[in-house]
Amino acid sequence: MTAPKIRRYTNLPGSPPSVTEILSAAWPKPDLQNWFVTETAKLAREHPETPIDQLLRKHGPRGAERGTSVHKLIAAYLSGLGEPATSGEAEQMFYHWLTWWHSKHRPPCQPEVLVAYQGFQKFAGTADAVSTVDSEIHVWDWKTASNMPDEPWPDHVAQVAAYAACLRDPLYYPAIMAPRAYVVYISLDGVRDFSISPGDLSDAWDAFLACYQLAAHLYPDQMKEVSHADR
Repeated sequence: MTAPKIRRYTNLPGSPPSVTEILSAAWPKPDLQNWFVTETAKLAREHPETPIDQLLRKHGPRGAERGTSVHKLIAAYLSGLGEPATSGEAEQMFYHWLTWWHSKHRPPCQPEVLVAYQGFQKFAGTADAVSTVDSEIHVWDWKTASNMPDEPWPDHVAQVAAYAACLRDPLYYPAIMAPRAYVVYISLDGVRDFSISPGDLSDAWDAFLACYQLAAHLYPDQMKEVSHADR
């Protein structure tokens, strides 16, 4: 088995592995794989004379690229930079998010918050946004989607559960209650948000820990703590 290159936060002590990378390494994603195969086959039919590697470089699925653009637009807006000048699908998705965000009273948010867990397991991540309401932390995660799900994907709930565990860590917010978590899907058709109940958040945290243990078992060299001397 080829070990994945699990991204680490080298700016933090021990260079902890990334939450999303842990989940990617240990959580099966047949739907994502099937989507990629379907899109690749479609490209091959539309361009039968072009080698597949060239097709993927030029026309390949750009979900990740579009998602990164939308995240940057939202982060810029929440940072107080106003509505960005942009165009295309990313702009359309951003304005769907903006309409949804202002459809209810939303608290001021700090975007792109680096969080880390300092328990027996060590990992880190970047929450898309964090807000405080009546001494309660809310953690938000934006997901761009081609098709709107009827319920949040379990690995996405596990991701925000890991962020919530970091925010419960007394090293961060000792006087703050356990956080609420939200997974928000943004598509070209609109926005759908899911509030994760405490029970579901607890179950998802258990699922994330199982992924952590599996990744540590399968890829020990990728997951082990890095000392300053090893860098």
